[in-house]
Amino acid sequence: MDIRDYARDIILVIILVVATLALVTRLWYDITIALGAILMMLALGGLLLSQSIRIRSLERSIQVRDKAIRANLEEISANLVQKYDATATHLDNVINEFGKRIYR
Repeated sequence: MDIRDYARDIILVIILVVATLALVTRLWYDITIALGAILMMLALGGLLLSQSIRIRSLERSIQVRDKAIRANLEEISANLVQKYDATATHLDNVINEFGKRIYR
């Protein structure tokens, strides 16, 4: 988790708080409303930031699972090709044996 990955989100949270400060400058006579609005915007920004972190974590886990599934599918495909070749070879041998028995 690198801070550079979340720099844009952090900047947007800071802008959100500064915009809230700009909106409540007329309400400084009632400090309770001003602090409540600032805390509310900080909470909202933190919520958005935590959701962004969770979404990125989910994206990473999906990518890891996708790679694992692709590797498993390639392995299964290789095994099926090998079994198909073995079965085809076995059938060719059986047909050749029948052919030899018929011509005797």
